[in-house]
Amino acid sequence: MRTQQDRSTQRWMTKNTGHLTMLLLAACGETDSSDASGVGTVPTIETPQLQTIDNVGNDHPFEFNISATNLSAAAANGITFYDGIAEDYDRNGQYGSWIDADKDGQNTRAEVLIAESTAPVTFTSATNRTVATGQWHDPYTGMTFTIASDVDIDHFIPLAEAHRSGASYWSQQEREDFANNIDNEAVLIAVDDSTNQSKSDRDPAEWLPPNASFLVDYVFTWIKLKALYNLFMDKSEYDSVLSQVAQFENFFVFDIEQKGDAYTTDIATVAGISSPLEVEEHSFGAVAIDDNNVVSFAESDHALQNDNVLDYLVLADATTTYYFVS
Repeated sequence: MRTQQDRSTQRWMTKNTGHLTMLLLAACGETDSSDASGVGTVPTIETPQLQTIDNVGNDHPFEFNISATNLSAAAANGITFYDGIAEDYDRNGQYGSWIDADKDGQNTRAEVLIAESTAPVTFTSATNRTVATGQWHDPYTGMTFTIASDVDIDHFIPLAEAHRSGASYWSQQEREDFANNIDNEAVLIAVDDSTNQSKSDRDPAEWLPPNASFLVDYVFTWIKLKALYNLFMDKSEYDSVLSQVAQFENFFVFDIEQKGDAYTTDIATVAGISSPLEVEEHSFGAVAIDDNNVVSFAESDHALQNDNVLDYLVLADATTTYYFVS
């Protein structure tokens, strides 16, 4: 049985430390994520092979069968990723139902309820399979619930939205793994059931959480998961996300400049930060930063021909964590 201690107590991607927070999202490429060191090499979408995602905060690499062959076939059939794809969504047929991955008698719903409860849970029977009570804080509304039946387990990126955004090109096993992913703690969250129904399969262009204090975390987590799982944004979603970011205090947008064979961003120019910075995490294959806070992106890791995925970069100095978006 997976306990609350088995999962991180830090659920959300944005670090709310009281320090200045900035976000830099770079929407210039179809790229993947780094390993825990902040630098790694992964194949881009240009290569006709499986892409491996291994990002900071996600210790379990996830593979997606989105290849050049698939993209060419999609283009030949008139499919535009930017405007969404795949109308053949079948929730149960393509993504399955809750599973008991570790064979302990508790399915994915029960595992998430147990892990996210801030109080000991009780069960409906001695088999300890179905959670009855506990204590869950819903970030969407700010409300707290104690009856499990009042709580839904929400796919932060709704499955239908993921399907339209590229998951239709994953294998059946990859889709089922994503639908039951309890290793990346942002994928599945316990929320108010009626609010979850209100959200349905809508993206940020159509729905945002009523809890205003969670809005920054919601938008950044949406961007981060879309980048991590290589899921595309349609134009209204893309515009809405950037519009939200523009309203957040201390959030910045940046472009990547090509200089010869290099692709760079000058952080001092973008955000006026002169203190020495280090890369904490990012959605690129490889990133480096020099003493002048110029960030370099490897050409092979940044597919500039595709603007359908927003990338992110998290930098930090001795006192402040900075989040950046483009």
